[in-house]
Amino acid sequence: PPPLFFFKQKTASEMPLRLVGSEMCIRDRSDVGGLKTTYGFPGTKDYLPSKNTLFVDRLIKSGVIIIGKTNTAELGVGGHTTNRLFGPTSNCFDISKSAAGSSGGASTAVATRLLPFADGTDQMGSCRGPAAYANIYGYRPTPGLISEDRSKDRKIPVLTTPGCLARTPDDMAFLLDEIVGSDIKDDYSFCLLYTSDAADARSSVDL
Repeated sequence: PPPLFFFKQKTASEMPLRLVGSEMCIRDRSDVGGLKTTYGFPGTKDYLPSKNTLFVDRLIKSGVIIIGKTNTAELGVGGHTTNRLFGPTSNCFDISKSAAGSSGGASTAVATRLLPFADGTDQMGSCRGPAAYANIYGYRPTPGLISEDRSKDRKIPVLTTPGCLARTPDDMAFLLDEIVGSDIKDDYSFCLLYTSDAADARSSVDL
């Protein structure tokens, strides 16, 4: 049978700007050039990055407008989204309850329709847990599907990976289509390109 996927770098012509004008907030653990990244930690409350995280670059090139940051657990560590700079993020269904963590700011923003979708990172459930608490979808992809800069720590084992949150699988697919892909700064990164053969193969399978 034909392979469902093959590996190939996307070209600019293969990446239509389907997210032009979409507004997003980036989790306060990923860099946006000229916008503070605090990590929810007092020691880095004034950190102002000069360049974007790799997936943020892809989002901006696809036409996304970055309007702010979403709350995170301090340094991105913890099962609840709270920190000493901005306090806790409440559950969107009951403000007396937890939004889980550590991407609780993202999940709450998506669930309450403040954002169409959002980024996060996931090691032990930091996208999936908050998504479950907000009754939306959270995705931890295979490390390398969404590239991140590992050029300074190539010998450190990959434990965490960028992920995403959305209200529907279709919404998540729109976001993923724009941020997946390989980069020379990430030795684990790779590209997936859906083929017409794969579509034919899937249509012939009775699920």
